Amino acid sequence: PRMNANDFQNRYLPALQNSGAWPNLLKGHPYALFMSFSKAAEFSVSSLKSSLSLLLDAEFRLKSSPLPMHIVLEEMLISLIRLNQSLPSNP
Repeated sequence: PRMNANDFQNRYLPALQNSGAWPNLLKGHPYALFMSFSKAAEFSVSSLKSSLSLLLDAEFRLKSSPLPMHIVLEEMLISLIRLNQSLPSNP
């Protein structure tokens, strides 16, 4: 979390790219990738898992429910906001 953009670009990003993990996700501009990693570090693993679960549930409801799309999306956004207000932010 305390890494600066230069260290990320010169040390961490090349190591990630050489590892072969997530090749399609590491093709962006180095600073944009740094900002994405910095933002992700603000969330706990528990919060991210719960958020993905809400997203998956909304996707299922969008594909299988007669509810209007905006209702499903509004409910998901409200649930995400509630979740992120109730969970601790540190991993």
